Amino acid sequence: MNYIGEKCAACGNVFTEDDDVVVCPDCGSPHHRECYKSAGKCANEDYHFSGKKWERKKLNVPEFVKCPVCGFPNYKGEEKCVRCGNALVEKSGSESADTEEENL
Repeated sequence: MNYIGEKCAACGNVFTEDDDVVVCPDCGSPHHRECYKSAGKCANEDYHFSGKKWERKKLNVPEFVKCPVCGFPNYKGEEKCVRCGNALVEKSGSESADTEEENL
């Protein structure tokens, strides 16, 4: 399962494609492997006693733009990557059309 854009149950940081993600076998909560190892248990251990299961974000999930340099998922509309500071530029249809015209 893809957890990019979801948050680690332990540290709260957003997962990227480079993260090593492990999932609690009891409740399904995703963790960075190191977060799970350092705690020695699931960060949502209270779920285990209540029978609650981890759920993905609901429909109003913000869209993400992947940084072209480091691959970090940034919220759409951000100007710079929160991880590496690289400018996040989204190409619009008019920019790609201008480029195609220049190549003709």
